Amino acid sequence: MKPQFIQAPKHSDTSLYIANEIVPFFYNPFHYHHKLELTYIIKSTGKRFIGNSIGRFEPGELILVGPMLAHCWKNAPEYFENNPDFIAQAIVVHFDLNFLGKPFWNVPEMSQIKELLLQSRHGIFFSKRTTLKIRKDLLNLEKLPESKKIISFLDILNALSLDESKKSLSTALANRSINDKNLERLNKVIDYISHNFTDEVTVKQLSEIAHLTPNAFCRFFKAHTRKTFKTYLNEIRIDYACTLMQEEKIGMADVGYKSGFNNVSHFIRTFKKVKGVLPLKYKKALQTI
Repeated sequence: MKPQFIQAPKHSDTSLYIANEIVPFFYNPFHYHHKLELTYIIKSTGKRFIGNSIGRFEPGELILVGPMLAHCWKNAPEYFENNPDFIAQAIVVHFDLNFLGKPFWNVPEMSQIKELLLQSRHGIFFSKRTTLKIRKDLLNLEKLPESKKIISFLDILNALSLDESKKSLSTALANRSINDKNLERLNKVIDYISHNFTDEVTVKQLSEIAHLTPNAFCRFFKAHTRKTFKTYLNEIRIDYACTLMQEEKIGMADVGYKSGFNNVSHFIRTFKKVKGVLPLKYKKALQTI
């Protein structure tokens, strides 16, 4: 499927689309739509793609994505292994920029929320403190009567607008972030890496998938992700290594090999670079939790 554009869920009788999504893994590719999207991750881990920003996501994170800003949440490999112990869950709210009418945002009292919605063009990551503050309201939103949903959601937006620690994610504006052809290329590359990272993955392989020369592919990947493909590949492998340490009683060398590293020394150096600690120290810290 060519991921040019995904129509966000539409309900003519409501201004807000609110869903508590519980699935084996998040299935949408790197995509965009006309709606704003507020996503609260309840369960699962993986990589988050917002415009040209890539980061790890975990339970408890809250993100606001603006209209036409390409995005996706790609679960960690273990979520694709048909294991019932791994479930992805998120509260997702889709809404139009002017869901209360354009004049509503022009009154002085709404200036901070209006600014928040404009900032969403870059994608916004909210602080843990603010997220915990509005978490209960967000979880209850779907259960409220229609009129109270609007009032409660405005309260949520107001709290988010006051978050002094919120961070913009993408340096590219939504309408310039990526075109359809490059979106399709990036999806194919990400999917290939996600399913083959434990094997050898080369620039030559990925450049052929993207129908680019090796040099052009390297420039393309870094331009749209702000990371080299090798950095991204190593982060995927190290995240998987962390999962193996938590779930399997195997030696450090086997963790490295199972994660795609064919050299133990390389695995240890890369782990330290990505996580800031040696793998053995990381594993000992897990045992004390």
